[in-house]
Amino acid sequence: MATTPSVTHDVAATLRDIAAELGFLPELAQQWDQEPASSKASWQLEWEEMLARLTRIAQEERAGTLAATERMQYTSVIRDLLKSAPTLAQLGVQIPPALIALCPRAG
Repeated sequence: MATTPSVTHDVAATLRDIAAELGFLPELAQQWDQEPASSKASWQLEWEEMLARLTRIAQEERAGTLAATERMQYTSVIRDLLKSAPTLAQLGVQIPPALIALCPRAG
């Protein structure tokens, strides 16, 4: 089943946003102790929202509705996300078990 252009754009944009945030995590972790509590809370809420969107994309991937390019981008983001788990823990967040259950097995 093909996705509509607006849905495809949303998937691509979400994956791009998450990839960028994952790339920023090491820098954020270095500064984390100096961040005010309000900034930490704001980032954590934004991160949770990104992961909710990623969970929806994971469900689409599992259903086979992502385009080939989206699937490749999704796989790359998931790989980077799982590698970032220790840094995420340092920032006080974790990868939701429901998302992990949807992740393709790294081979």
